[in-house]
Amino acid sequence: MSHILRAREIGRFQLPHPHAAIRVRVVNKKPRRLQVDPDPKNPLCIVFDGAMSPLPSTVEVVAPDGVTVIDSEGRFYITNESFDPYHLLLDYMS
Repeated sequence: MSHILRAREIGRFQLPHPHAAIRVRVVNKKPRRLQVDPDPKNPLCIVFDGAMSPLPSTVEVVAPDGVTVIDSEGRFYITNESFDPYHLLLDYMS
């Protein structure tokens, strides 16, 4: 499986400091949909370094029960590198 973002959407934003993130899983490519990892023991993690891309508004993020949980019109970023189909998603506030 390839990245959920299209090649022209991949950015090279570098984090200036560690940041909290949630683990998401690619569940659908058309329409593009990510699902928050249902593991209740490890909902959060810390991203120390890595390239990020802005999350396009066309990507829907849903809870394990299918309810939309994130309105991607904010400044959300997704990791460029991952263990397919998992990515890290963060709400970046400068």
